[in-house]
Amino acid sequence: MLKIWTDGSCLGNPGPGGWGFIATDGKNIAERSGGEDNTTNNRMELMAVIRALTAARRHSEIEIHTDSQYVKNGMQTWVKKWKITIGALPAKNRSRTKTCGNNWTKLHRPSSCIGSGYVVTMATR
Repeated sequence: MLKIWTDGSCLGNPGPGGWGFIATDGKNIAERSGGEDNTTNNRMELMAVIRALTAARRHSEIEIHTDSQYVKNGMQTWVKKWKITIGALPAKNRSRTKTCGNNWTKLHRPSSCIGSGYVVTMATR
C-alpha cells in the first residue's frame, strides 16, 4: 500500500501559498512541493492531494493522510454531489475536484508523525 501525507498552506487568504506531499510504499519515498502567487488555503490543500494522486497513478491501493477537513469531506462526502453539479462549482475549484476516491485518514495533530510534520514544512517554504 502506498501511504501519502499531504498539506497546503497560504499566507493571507488569498495570497501566496504552497502545497507538498510525501509518499512511501515502504521501500521508496517520493516528495514534491510547489506553490502559486495568488491562491487560497483550500486550493493548496486540494492541489497537494491531486499532485500526489497523479504521481501515484500506478498504485492500486492508496492511503491518504490530510489535516484538512475540507479535503477529507470533499473527497468522501461532497464529491458525489460535485460530480453531479460540477458545472455549478466555482471555477477556481472545478478542475481540482475531478481526482478522487481511495482511502482517507484525517490527522488531528499533523506533527504526530514524521510524514505529516515534514509536509507542513514543505508547504510553507
